[in-house]
Amino acid sequence: ARATAMLATGEAAGTLLLALLVVLLIAVGAAGAARPPVILIPGLSGSALQSADPGPDPDWERLWASVHRALFMDEFLNTLTLIYDSDSNTFSNMTGYQIGTIDFGGVSGIDYLDYFLGLGVVGTDYLHDMVKYLEKNGGYTVGADLFGAPFDWRMATNHEQMQWWWNTFKDLVEMVVEKNGSPAVVVAHCYGGTSFQYWLSLQSQEWKDSHIKEFVSIATPYLGAMLALEGVVSGTDDGYEIFGWSPIPLLQIRSMLRTYGSAAALLPTQKWGSVVLATTPTRNYTAADIADLLADCGANNTITMFQATRVAFEEFADPGVPLSCMAGTGLATTKTLNYPTGDFDDQAEKTVQDGDGTVATASAGYCRKWASAGHYTEWPGLGHLDMVKNEGVLAWILTNVLQA
Repeated sequence: ARATAMLATGEAAGTLLLALLVVLLIAVGAAGAARPPVILIPGLSGSALQSADPGPDPDWERLWASVHRALFMDEFLNTLTLIYDSDSNTFSNMTGYQIGTIDFGGVSGIDYLDYFLGLGVVGTDYLHDMVKYLEKNGGYTVGADLFGAPFDWRMATNHEQMQWWWNTFKDLVEMVVEKNGSPAVVVAHCYGGTSFQYWLSLQSQEWKDSHIKEFVSIATPYLGAMLALEGVVSGTDDGYEIFGWSPIPLLQIRSMLRTYGSAAALLPTQKWGSVVLATTPTRNYTAADIADLLADCGANNTITMFQATRVAFEEFADPGVPLSCMAGTGLATTKTLNYPTGDFDDQAEKTVQDGDGTVATASAGYCRKWASAGHYTEWPGLGHLDMVKNEGVLAWILTNVLQA
């Protein structure tokens, strides 16, 4: 009986030891699989901008998207407008201003685009929901393993004047990876996706392998976006209307967008082939005719910008890092701009295609062709901005990328 008791005690002890060993292995495994750091890259108009008078001690004030400053619309748009020199292919801010991003590395320049008394202004929220979701459900902490990389979205990100961002962003990635001991996941939305993918083409494969765990591309317009074409041809309010009336001066918006390298970078690519993008009573314009369309509508400077961006934005190479890309579906998205009177000062009548209301599914879904694309998901009924706020999208990223 004593021998039997000793045997039972030994078995119990062995069972307890085995259980402790299993717990230890799980703990070690969890430590070894620590969550990867995350860097968020916003899309077009998704980085807050600040302005100041030139001088040695500038007094910076939030410019975009300041609700207060937008009340003075003419001055607001004038300050946001660039000066483009087509002879030298260079950009400068309007005389009397310097403009920069806010909180590079942090998130207060991308979560809300306007703040008042330290609080985000309702209606200007952008990546706020994503940040809060990752903090609450993923255990992330801003400044420790969650970072933002705002940029001047007025510029074409392949332009040499964006060299500062290329270098600063690389420094951020290397700091984040060293600090966390893990390659980073980069989550990019819209123009941030094409900008990051171009930036990846400047890096060696060895560097990418050691620094980028995965690229999450959300609603990225790999084939361009018709909203950009509409903006430079006749102006766009991007759907901001009240009972069919737009409070936004569309022709002023058009003038401003014609100074932006980003608008030129986002024009439709040749991949649209024979699809008619714009019509007048006398002509149909396809992607091959975009330069002619720009000339006919008076956007002559945009032609030079457009040509300068094609080397980067006409055909994207495989990013060379694991890729998860997402596209919205089920919403009417512009396919063709029709100008029945031939007057480009009038707003276009539109035919539509499938998309997220801003980016066509065919454009965001072009990523499927690359070998690096491990995941491609479509999200029915989600609008372009909903894609970075929807809890289903955020849960998918957390489960399938950050915790995988």
